[in-house]
Amino acid sequence: MARSLFLVDGSTKLIFREDDRLLILAGLIREYLGGDCEELLYRLLEEEKGKHAPPIADDGDDYVQIADDYLAMLRDVLGALDEILLFFDVARLDR
Repeated sequence: MARSLFLVDGSTKLIFREDDRLLILAGLIREYLGGDCEELLYRLLEEEKGKHAPPIADDGDDYVQIADDYLAMLRDVLGALDEILLFFDVARLDR
């Protein structure tokens, strides 16, 4: 599904692929505001990525913690599936 960008000058830009969003937005910023603003956009995006990136351990990945988290997630999924299966065992109300 295409996204529509309605610009102030009345024109419309269409984004057909989600992967092209950043490139199209950067191109519009460069066209209307200049190359400096485009560079600022990319710098701000890099700063935000750095803020939300998980901390990197000096000793590498903690595989035990990863395995424990994965096991906990699988147990949660199994519990949810058990609850769903209980709904199939409940007698239906006849109208």
